[in-house]
Amino acid sequence: MKFNMKTRIYNLSILCVSVIFLLVVESCDNRKCTDVICGSRQTCMNGICQCSAGYEGTTCDTLARDKFLGQYQVSNACVQGVSPGNGYAIQIWEDFNEINKVQINNIVSNGLSAEAFVDRNLIEIPDQNIGAGTIFGQGSFDEVLQRIIIEYNYSVNGQLSNCTATFFPQ
Repeated sequence: MKFNMKTRIYNLSILCVSVIFLLVVESCDNRKCTDVICGSRQTCMNGICQCSAGYEGTTCDTLARDKFLGQYQVSNACVQGVSPGNGYAIQIWEDFNEINKVQINNIVSNGLSAEAFVDRNLIEIPDQNIGAGTIFGQGSFDEVLQRIIIEYNYSVNGQLSNCTATFFPQ
């Protein structure tokens, strides 16, 4: 009886492990994309065409960065440190080397530029030196209000400012 019970438990265990293995392998199956034809700026992921990095739209023919480009008036709210002020102008222009990269000119009202990267409606300013200071932050494009909001940290001469900037289009 013990031998028969052990055999049943062993066989049941093997069956359970096999079922789990097959479910995992099936969920990772890349063959779902074998019959899917995606556009030139798309890649297939689990049977669905998705836009390549830097592109968006139903046919992936729109550069995601384009909605960020232009001239803006800036309003800052800082919870720590010194605000660079309000009502100054900035410009965001495309970087010709990378389709998802932009340059933000006059970023903290100091005439200097910072680079940023766009992914759909998100924008990220990687940690970088600008002038005598450093800056990093992230934000998003509000499609309804047509404005950009970026939370950033700016440090110059040991003075840290933690601010939220709202960019209003001009």
